[in-house]
Amino acid sequence: MLKQTTILAVTTASAMMSLMSTSSSMSMANAELVTFPLIPHHVQRERRLKEEGFLPAQDEENRNLRRRAEALQVGALYHGYGTHYIDLWCGTPPQRQTVIVDTGSGVTAFPCSACSDCGAPKYHIDNYFNEGDSSTFSKVDCTGCMKGTCSTNSECRITMSYQEGSSWTAYEARDQCYVGGMHNAPLLEDKGTEDIDPEHAKAFAVDLDFGCQTKITGLFKTQLADGIMGMEDTKTSFWKQMFDAGKVGEDKQFSLCFSRPLGAAREGTEAGAMTLGGTDTRLHQTPMVF
Repeated sequence: MLKQTTILAVTTASAMMSLMSTSSSMSMANAELVTFPLIPHHVQRERRLKEEGFLPAQDEENRNLRRRAEALQVGALYHGYGTHYIDLWCGTPPQRQTVIVDTGSGVTAFPCSACSDCGAPKYHIDNYFNEGDSSTFSKVDCTGCMKGTCSTNSECRITMSYQEGSSWTAYEARDQCYVGGMHNAPLLEDKGTEDIDPEHAKAFAVDLDFGCQTKITGLFKTQLADGIMGMEDTKTSFWKQMFDAGKVGEDKQFSLCFSRPLGAAREGTEAGAMTLGGTDTRLHQTPMVF
């Protein structure tokens, strides 16, 4: 699907590999490392019970088999139609938008309420983002355009086209967003203490500049995910805005750890993790791929 060559080159090479945006590595001793999980509550609870000894112990061989099985569940990424996507919660109160993690583009964008025939509910997981329901939403005017160009109605307009023929048009907007968290329920406050705890995701919310899509074509309409998260090395990318907001430490790094499920379900098929600020060795078993 969209800009998928980088992702597919990694996922077909191994069932669990990682991709970093820079060629330098990061020690796990760095307290600023932030991993965004999308682990369902029942999975998280079961893993904690096992770690604390409340579930029956197994022999080493069975434990290794269990770890390999769980590796397909642990993480912050879900499997789409040839892509990996993540939950992005935007607005006050938060609204979920599932977005493809794309290392070949630099803008986060998803359909807003003015988008007509833009994939929901027939194809997309979620309904369009309703900016009128968010008390923290604002349009970016022409004095603050990060990516777009000023239009006649004083909006920053963005138009993006992709090699396989898809395209979208949007205006720049800003709202408070966080990534990860609980898959089916928004977090209204920070309830966790560890970076891998889904209930801790709200602590990493930022005022994100994104594209509020008003028109989409091609695969953007028929894909499973609602939108796209640009992760290339540019000021408008998601990871760079997180870095500039001081949420991910001092290292300009991120890593993607992929697993390879057999299919993609609308409810969400767990398929890896995204780590901002470096790499998380808890989430991969093979050497890093740069």
